[in-house]
Amino acid sequence: MKQTTKRATKGASKGSRRKPKAPTAERSQEVIAEVMPYDDTLLEYARTQWQFGDWESLAGITFEKLQHNPQRAKLALLAAAGHFQLGNQQEAHRFIRLAEDWGCSRKLVAQMLISGAHHSLGCAAALLGRQARAVEHFHYAVKLGGNLGDPELLARARALGIMG
Repeated sequence: MKQTTKRATKGASKGSRRKPKAPTAERSQEVIAEVMPYDDTLLEYARTQWQFGDWESLAGITFEKLQHNPQRAKLALLAAAGHFQLGNQQEAHRFIRLAEDWGCSRKLVAQMLISGAHHSLGCAAALLGRQARAVEHFHYAVKLGGNLGDPELLARARALGIMG
């Protein structure tokens, strides 16, 4: 009887031994995020900076600040937006590539780029004294950037920041 029990136990233990699953990229990021420290408020701050057109602060987001953040794709995209608005084309392209490599969709990248174009058109209209047209472009810029707040209010805030 003992022998039978041992065999059953041996068979059960062999069947219960499983090969560990290969780690997925997603799981690897979860493990890294648990081990490596990151600022969990960075995305919230970056979104606020984007809403109000604080391009210098967005451009100040470094690779080191975002590389271990679980939201690094979106953060890289926001950093790219800051660099584009400041004319740092090479850095903007680098952050766009990072955002795409980290899983940011082409649609979201396109929306952010078009949003930036509308912001630039708004600045041009403001410099030409075409206030209503400037606000319209700022409205499109904010609306295209995603559901990040009240587009009307944010468009007026951006316009005031440019027109004074």
